[in-house]
Order: sequence, then C-alpha cells, then structure tokens
Amino acid sequence: MAQCPINPRRSHTERFEKIYSALHDELVKRNLSGVDDDDVEELTMALSVLVADALDIDVYE
Repeated sequence: MAQCPINPRRSHTERFEKIYSALHDELVKRNLSGVDDDDVEELTMALSVLVADALDIDVYE
C-alpha cells in the first residue's frame, strides 16, 4: 500500500490516505512509459486532492 508523502506540519486523514494509495497503486500498475516516479507521485497527489474535494473529504486532520 503506497503512503502519501509526509508533510512535516500536518498529517493526512485516513480516508485521504486510502484514496492516495488506491490511485497510486493503479497508476503504478499501468507502468506509464516515459513518466518518472516523481511525476507519478505528483500526479497521484493532484488526483487525490481532486477526488477528495469532489467527495467533500478532508485532506488534513
């Protein structure tokens, strides 16, 4: 299970971590050619925030 990058000031909610993990796992499975690991992390974070916002889920505790 992928874990969202650590933010030293605030921690993510458990629901947000689950969203991040699910999206990250799916993106990694697809083995996107020409996309660096750092870019996958950034894409995962952006998609996770959009999903959390759409579902009205808190990102931070």
